[in-house]
Amino acid sequence: MNVREVGSAALAGLAASVAAFVAVTEILSSTVEFSVFLGLPAGVFVGVVAAAVVLLSYRGRSPTLARALVGFAVAFLVGFAALVLGTGFGVIAALVVGVVAGVIGALAVFVRAWSVSS
Repeated sequence: MNVREVGSAALAGLAASVAAFVAVTEILSSTVEFSVFLGLPAGVFVGVVAAAVVLLSYRGRSPTLARALVGFAVAFLVGFAALVLGTGFGVIAALVVGVVAGVIGALAVFVRAWSVSS
């Protein structure tokens, strides 16, 4: 993995994140008062998945980082959705918990992949 691969994955993730954030916020702005709080998690999820896809497209040369990003995205989405839909938590609290769950998920995937390879 080199700087070009990581840089292009970061830029793709950022671009996809901003696009998803703006799209969701604008689509829901007429029906949801604080649509920004729905656009943020959508942007985070789409950005992380886009970065993982870009890393995987480099012929699988950086699968550990890509899998860790996918682990973040899945754990973030599950944590956020479970709190917002299941318990009725506020969106801001659910965002924080989703990010923490995502980081834990990414670390778990990364540590497992690292321990298997060594």
